[in-house]
Amino acid sequence: MIKMKNSYLGISNSKFILYFSQVEIDLELLANQFKSIQCKEMYFDGIEEKKIHNTRYESFEFANLLNSNNPFVEYDLIFDDIYLVKNIWWDDIFIEGPNSKLNELLSILERSNVIDTNNRKGLLDKINSYKGQTFAPRTFKAYIHDSDRYLDFINN
Repeated sequence: MIKMKNSYLGISNSKFILYFSQVEIDLELLANQFKSIQCKEMYFDGIEEKKIHNTRYESFEFANLLNSNNPFVEYDLIFDDIYLVKNIWWDDIFIEGPNSKLNELLSILERSNVIDTNNRKGLLDKINSYKGQTFAPRTFKAYIHDSDRYLDFINN
């Protein structure tokens, strides 16, 4: 079942960004849709010394990595040298890629059960819109890093 509280699709001249707030993602299922995964950074829960930096994996190797370690808590990945995918907060996902690959990525996200047809339609119907406000992608990036939701969490 797909649970998502908020989402954003921002499109600029050459790139898109996708943001999904409070989404459950099966990273192995998603990664299996690609040939290679570049781990810019990846950290595993409960294993302080288990950090991966700047390491490339084929999708089957990446699946083995996920299955042979404690759950991951943080990641910054590049799929097929095209899509930047990272969790910027606990269950918030940020994806960036070239506009020419947006429809391809949305199809991959549907096959991976990250979004469904209604989510996809909602994203495409409200480009550069988040919670009724209009944000250009660059402005939105700053907004999500300074949002009240996370400031409240940090301060409590």
